[in-house]
Amino acid sequence: MKSARDRIDVSRLVTAARDCYAQMEPYRKYYADGIRQTTGPYYGPKMVEGVHGAFNLLQLTLSVFQRHLTARNPRVLVRTRPRRLRPEAANQENVLNDTIKRLKLKRTIRAAVGDAFAQMGVVKIGRELMVGSGTTMPSPGSIFVDQVSFDDYVFDTTAKTWDQIAFDGNRYSLPLDTILATDIYDGKVRQRLENARDSFRTRASAKGELASNLAFGAPGTVESYCPMVPLIDTHLKYDNAVVTLVDDSEWDPSETALFMDDWIGPRHGPYRRLSFQDVPSNIMPLPPMSIWRPMSELAAAMFKKVSDQARKSKKVFAIGGAGEEDADRIANAADGTYVRVDHPELIKEMKFDGIDPSNLNFVLMLKMLYSWLVGNLDAVGGLGPQADTLGQEEIMVSSASKQVEDMQDRVVDFVAEIAEDIAWYRWHDDDAVDHVIKRLPGTSGRVEVTAKFDRNRLGGWGDYDYEIAPYSMQHTSPAARMRTLGAVMQQYVLPLLPLMREAGMTVNVPELMRIVTRYTDMEELDGILESVEPLQQADMAGANRPTHTHRTYERRNSPGRTTQGTDAVLMQSLLGKGVQPSEASNVA
Repeated sequence: MKSARDRIDVSRLVTAARDCYAQMEPYRKYYADGIRQTTGPYYGPKMVEGVHGAFNLLQLTLSVFQRHLTARNPRVLVRTRPRRLRPEAANQENVLNDTIKRLKLKRTIRAAVGDAFAQMGVVKIGRELMVGSGTTMPSPGSIFVDQVSFDDYVFDTTAKTWDQIAFDGNRYSLPLDTILATDIYDGKVRQRLENARDSFRTRASAKGELASNLAFGAPGTVESYCPMVPLIDTHLKYDNAVVTLVDDSEWDPSETALFMDDWIGPRHGPYRRLSFQDVPSNIMPLPPMSIWRPMSELAAAMFKKVSDQARKSKKVFAIGGAGEEDADRIANAADGTYVRVDHPELIKEMKFDGIDPSNLNFVLMLKMLYSWLVGNLDAVGGLGPQADTLGQEEIMVSSASKQVEDMQDRVVDFVAEIAEDIAWYRWHDDDAVDHVIKRLPGTSGRVEVTAKFDRNRLGGWGDYDYEIAPYSMQHTSPAARMRTLGAVMQQYVLPLLPLMREAGMTVNVPELMRIVTRYTDMEELDGILESVEPLQQADMAGANRPTHTHRTYERRNSPGRTTQGTDAVLMQSLLGKGVQPSEASNVA
């Protein structure tokens, strides 16, 4: 088989990459506009008009959904059918979860999820400097997982599906001295870069509508501390190769190949993509923000109109020409004092009304419609009570969460693909050794052990499946953990305690109280509880519960208060309709 350098037409690749990147310009503009709307008018070198300010529903929605999707590091589950391979699966599970923790994968996934809301999330997984993303500088042999901004991503836009793309890649920059010191890069291209060192000392801001330009604006020229070279990494699917190009339009395309070699990695390449809604017969996804923005922008515009009306409301006193002295005396008088007025009939109070009730009513209606559009945002985000009772509240929150289940499923699949790629690199690295913490069976103790993938001893790559534990990335508060612990104790542990004792098991009460102390954040429990000699069976006989107990159940009905109910009552009041006293008391 010919080498990558002999079978790849670099000039055609450069031309195709530039053309496809240009075709993606409208989507980069949508992406930048969406992020601009979430940042508000006070982010960037100057205040921006026409973006969400005080009523920024998009930012609220983004923060709520990200909390549900990427609150914690994912936990990998490694499955295998053959029983003899299960110890190795458990070993791989420990190694992968330790690797994910060291990579701080939660940050990368959170950034990719944010991009997926605005357009599409892209993550790059690789090893060695030759596939470095530019955002980190991994040492040779180390694994990295980096988010690729949609500003920098490029793919074969002539393809109809992602399985058919001929190439994809990303733009980034590397220090010139790093390139010159890396022997795997082409010597002639390195020499040309060295000769053009001065041209890389100043870095021009990327042109066009880019999200990366929001912070400091564009275009412009910035003096760089060290010379930085703009590059493009590309993966060629059908050629099974990777090519690193110098991203300089003044260079001859045929002379821009800094690195070319066969691709050694997962078959799909180094990139993983995340989107939340597909468009039939189109490769580009439909981001949720494109659906939410029209309603959000309308609500923000109407809220601004209502705010302007409130600012313009005022009360003045109109006085005839003969009452000027009366006006001066009234203006200078202190509160609660007597003032002489010679012409009281010439003084009239005039009010200029402020907020139009129908406009405010429309704002409240838009707020409710927006919450419905995004899947009951009030319930998903816990922004207010949704029902009168705890049971009804839990049912509504559960129903609302089903609106985000599809997003959760897509994120879980996305992270599972990343975990599988990490496992691929660990599987094919005979030298990598990890120090992981393992729990000692039957105890609460932990010990540090060395672990590595042993592909030569047990099974093959296709014998293992890599999954993400359900709900492992969702936030669970200490109070929720306490409720779960209480439910497990009541429903499982206590009823089975006699059988557990027969099997030689019991409850580790000191460990249980340590968990309670940690979850309740009540360090005082350590001083309240103390260790004593355990009671004998005979001493415990009198400590049993009474055989019969008596309980009294009382049912009381009281008016509840929900966000929707409060808005509905306020809307009726603004429209001049009658409101019952009990309803009015809930608004106050």
